[in-house]
Amino acid sequence: MPNRDANAPHDPKPKTDQEQTDKENKKRKEHDDDLLDETLDESFPASDPPANY
Repeated sequence: MPNRDANAPHDPKPKTDQEQTDKENKKRKEHDDDLLDETLDESFPASDPPANY
């Protein structure tokens, strides 16, 4: 029997490797999308002249 933390929730059906991979991929994609959205919101068009002109 594996050594489990007494406070860890009991998962009656362990997830398959594919389910874990899909969940990790979805979480990573959402994080990447959030970073991209933030970058696009904070950027400005390349056609704007530099501030010192």
